[in-house]
Amino acid sequence: MSVMKRRYRASLALATGLLLSSWFYLETGHGAAGRVFTLHIVRQPLDAALLEFSRQSGVQVLFFSRVADGRYSPALDGTYTLDAAMVTMLSESHLTYRVINSQTIEVVPARPTASRDVEELETLHCT
Repeated sequence: MSVMKRRYRASLALATGLLLSSWFYLETGHGAAGRVFTLHIVRQPLDAALLEFSRQSGVQVLFFSRVADGRYSPALDGTYTLDAAMVTMLSESHLTYRVINSQTIEVVPARPTASRDVEELETLHCT
């Protein structure tokens, strides 16, 4: 095999590897984490705030309506990363989020922490 063919194949393999790693990076949500959004969202019920966040950011937000029922989101007014915006919006709700892909997140109930599990066990009475 000639030197030119080997260089061509090596270049092609490198380009393919870079393309696949870039795609994987974006599809696993890491691409969304670095984006910055200018947001103006007033304090309101969480479901309405999440819809407004989606409208202003262009990020699709998935959640079951029962998860947001009776919960409120604090106001957001300024520039936020995706993580900072979601942490602020969900701070009063006992909810968290997970990145589905570079354009979609899902709001879900937060898992209990170990200390909350221990507190619950301490109040359990057996007779």
